[in-house]
Amino acid sequence: MSYDMRRDSGEGIRMSQRGVMAAVQAATDTYIWQPWFALVGGDLQLTSTLNDSSRTDPGFGTLGSDMKGVVATGSMQLRVLPYSQTPFEAHVSRNDTRTTSELVSVGDYVTERIGFSQQYLHDKGDMLIGWDRNSSNSAISGRDHQDSLQLSLSHNIDEHRITMLATRSRNVREITGENLVQDNMALQHSFAPTPEVTVDTTANSSRAGYMLLQGENDTRVQQLSSTAFWRPEEMPLTVVGGVRLLTLTNEFGGNDVLPSTQATVRNANINLGATYDITDHLHVNASANANSTRTNGRGGVSTNESVGVGYQPESIRFDNGFNYNWSTSASASKMTGGPDAGSRLTLQLSHNLNRSFQLDDDSVITMEINQAIAAISASNNKGTFGEPLATRQVTHGGSVSWNTNFGSGSASVRLSANDSRSLDGYKEYFQLINFQASSNLPTSVYTTWNGNLTIQAVRQGGLPLMILSPDTGLPIFLPRNNNNGDGGFTITSSGSVTYMHSRFLGFRNLRFTSDLRLNGQALLPMLGGPRDQEVAAWDNRIDYFIGRTQLRLATMIARTKSPVLQNPFQADVQQNERIKLNKSIMFTVMRKFGDN
Repeated sequence: MSYDMRRDSGEGIRMSQRGVMAAVQAATDTYIWQPWFALVGGDLQLTSTLNDSSRTDPGFGTLGSDMKGVVATGSMQLRVLPYSQTPFEAHVSRNDTRTTSELVSVGDYVTERIGFSQQYLHDKGDMLIGWDRNSSNSAISGRDHQDSLQLSLSHNIDEHRITMLATRSRNVREITGENLVQDNMALQHSFAPTPEVTVDTTANSSRAGYMLLQGENDTRVQQLSSTAFWRPEEMPLTVVGGVRLLTLTNEFGGNDVLPSTQATVRNANINLGATYDITDHLHVNASANANSTRTNGRGGVSTNESVGVGYQPESIRFDNGFNYNWSTSASASKMTGGPDAGSRLTLQLSHNLNRSFQLDDDSVITMEINQAIAAISASNNKGTFGEPLATRQVTHGGSVSWNTNFGSGSASVRLSANDSRSLDGYKEYFQLINFQASSNLPTSVYTTWNGNLTIQAVRQGGLPLMILSPDTGLPIFLPRNNNNGDGGFTITSSGSVTYMHSRFLGFRNLRFTSDLRLNGQALLPMLGGPRDQEVAAWDNRIDYFIGRTQLRLATMIARTKSPVLQNPFQADVQQNERIKLNKSIMFTVMRKFGDN
């Protein structure tokens, strides 16, 4: 049983809510004759709620409403011969909700589920057949039901494993006669003659058809796919190949507005890829792919071939404690057919230097700097207007962090900066400075302080690019606007402080928690004016346990920045935002009985 009360106020509006809830639950788990013969389980839960609320608004006066609800939930399960090769299971459940209100007609809502499953278990395979019916009935939408049927088979023969899964689902809305039917069947064959070779082949067929008031639709999909994997023990080589055939047909019966249509899509794909480890640090890879797609007899063929190499040596450790790592990679690809046809060459190089300093037994400082360079040469590297896009990219980054442990507490601080920019094209850039600090500070056996602070500064943009119009020959400027008008940094910050006392005021089982959260557009969330603070919230909670009775008192004060309807002829955007102050208090008492 529980009772709760809540009051909220803000901008002249006051709201109050009160509620009483009582719930009782009974459950059983037993057997018929012997545990190996049949197991029976069931549960029943009744929940009754009574709520009343009122709202006082300067423009509408005081409005109130009462709502009553009763929820009855029950389920039962029967398992026959559960430990044999032919276990049988049947289940039934029901949820009955009855709600009444003074303002709206909520009505009753009932859901039911009934079904069974029969299994056959064998050391070389198994079989399962199952059926379920889920139904719902409400005074508003009427009765809906869904029937689901499942059949699965599996069998092992030496290196072969064959599985089959078939499902059928039918949804019906009885008040309108609308229905949806979904059929699926999949047959899978796995073949593993040796540990180095595996071949998986799958054939599946599915159909989805629905009949709605807007019209009828039927979609059918047939697919056959096979994938082979080879990794010989005598060499560091991995080869993967596959083939796929797909047919999709969609038919729309039409209605009073749209005519009937039919579309058929056929797709065939074949692919092959290989990876070879020349050394532990030098790797090469190659792949080829051919794809054919036709829609209603029209389509084309596209191909894609690529080769790449990557090298990453072991880390270099200097006598002064610094560690140096570097890696490089190159790839070349060619595509034919489709809008991305052309050739491409990509080169990448990255390296970093890092070191950790042990100040004492529980304090560590870690520093790292890194750089990455990428270059792309592509025959189709053009934008929407034919302008050249970026082909060279450089990224710099660095960070320094401090971590310490003291007793049962800990603290950490990290400062990082990143700069990424293209050297041609729009010469776009992105810069990020991030500062994070967090701590967990136990001040006594019963009290703990937790806090965190995050400050971010972001700047991005690019230079305007001039090209010649292919039609007039006149110059056209394609601007790349910054994230803010002046091209400076956008600063955001967020922080929180939490205080917890597990024996508040010296009383046992009396817990107090206070949480302050700030989020704003300033260097620190507590700086700046009210409009710079997106969110400021202060939560306080007191919990008191007396045996199996729990009492809770919670308060919250929140200040948020909320947009209002903007006048299109008003230039001052700041006037289209307002600061909202909300206050809330809630009291709850709960008592548990029995084995809950």
